[in-house]
Amino acid sequence: MEPCNMEPTARQKAAMTWLCTGCGYPKPGTGAVDVRIQQSDPGNVALSFVFGNGIAIARKAFLAGLGEKVIRSDLFLGRVFGPDGNLLPNWTTYRGRRRVIIRGTKNVSYRRCSECERDVYFSMGRRYIYPPPPGDTTVLQSDLYGLVIPPELEEHLQPNNWSGLHVERLPVVAASRDGLPPLSNF
Repeated sequence: MEPCNMEPTARQKAAMTWLCTGCGYPKPGTGAVDVRIQQSDPGNVALSFVFGNGIAIARKAFLAGLGEKVIRSDLFLGRVFGPDGNLLPNWTTYRGRRRVIIRGTKNVSYRRCSECERDVYFSMGRRYIYPPPPGDTTVLQSDLYGLVIPPELEEHLQPNNWSGLHVERLPVVAASRDGLPPLSNF
């Protein structure tokens, strides 16, 4: 991923509305978010993110592989604007209606945000998902700015056709491997 930077004035406005200043992620209950970035082109990638605010961005053509029904039911989509304020028509922000924390086995750290009470997590080592995600969603957003999709959707996204896209199969486990209890996934 090639992270982008939010335009400073837009960041100030976000901090007054949807951005939690305690953890740097959108406040709970936030849906679609529009962003104005400092770059005029986020790069030749399928997915990226806006540094310091928990917002993922994607090429619209890439997300189209999920299908309109899945997009409508599982994702909130917003607009991406360049430094001049003009819409970047090939890009969209995305936020999952459900979010999952990708856990690991080494160098684990965790805190609860004092502002919004979100669980903020970091780890390295072998990645996994715990607890199992709810069954009412097909696509989830990961806390690492990626998408968690079922194997049957992978071929629709054609990951080999996108520069820099990495697909990792993660085990879903019944017990935590990092010693922590289930963490909130809002």
